[in-house]
Amino acid sequence: MGNWGHMQNLRITVAASTSNLGPGFDCLGLCLDLLLEVTLVGPATGKSHQFLSLGGEAHSWPPPPKAPPGSPEARNSDANAFLVAFDRALEHYAAPLIPYAFEVTSQIPVGRGLGSTGAAVAAGLALAAEVAGRTQGETLRQELVTLGAEIEGHPDNSTASLYGGCTLALAEKSSWRVLEPPVSESIGIALAWGATPLSTAEARLALPSVIPFQEAADQPRRLAFLLEGLRTGNGELLALGGVDHLHEACRLPLIPGGVEALKAARRAGAWTANLSGAGSGMLALTPREKAEEVALAMAAELERQDGPATIQVARVWRKGAGLIRL
Repeated sequence: MGNWGHMQNLRITVAASTSNLGPGFDCLGLCLDLLLEVTLVGPATGKSHQFLSLGGEAHSWPPPPKAPPGSPEARNSDANAFLVAFDRALEHYAAPLIPYAFEVTSQIPVGRGLGSTGAAVAAGLALAAEVAGRTQGETLRQELVTLGAEIEGHPDNSTASLYGGCTLALAEKSSWRVLEPPVSESIGIALAWGATPLSTAEARLALPSVIPFQEAADQPRRLAFLLEGLRTGNGELLALGGVDHLHEACRLPLIPGGVEALKAARRAGAWTANLSGAGSGMLALTPREKAEEVALAMAAELERQDGPATIQVARVWRKGAGLIRL
């Protein structure tokens, strides 16, 4: 690990992500400009990791387990994704598993399909790799993608947070191949969510075990049109490419007002409107000048059935995980 005085006060910044965007189920991620920032302040005063502060949306993070890092008790607790990833990377790189103290602030809401877990995993992996003295670069980033997919069970969100921009990931033997499709600056992104969050675990239980062959065959065609629409900003291509057959129809009934919100987005001028990740957030791709109008239209429908709604006009975050020493 090297001399602690050289390593202390490390800060990692990673961004939120939306996944799927319709037909990109479990492989496509898009980084958004809602940020998570974690500062490693130094060794903890006790035998377990410490959060000295949890600001913003991080207030709902699970607390650290009251057990030494790497112990069976810590591994079997209701895990904090950031700490799971941090300890997993320390183990992977054979660095000492000692307790550390962290300060956290986050703009990423939990349970809204905006990659809060993926961002936490990406932050934990990248921060631990730095503590372990790993050299920054593409080789390290690919190693972290593999670890992130192992922890999350899918590569889309943590990969997007590690790379920034748009990512597509494909498993190759013991690693992942990552593509970075371009996204036009002309595309606006509207987000809205109601009062009730939806956990990824609950949303996964709603997935079908069988898909009709015709729908399965149509899914990759839609993804091809979506990617070309993202590259060019062509609204007609985005509309054709934003159709999903794998998960949305099964998950929308779990979200009060969800069906109506997506319809309202299209009426307000969105090219395509989908669940953000597994939900409960809604995401629409729009002309930039219509993004706020579309977000408000979605929020109005969500509020009718699910209490106060929140909107966000987002931009693509094109930077990968950023580390600085303070």
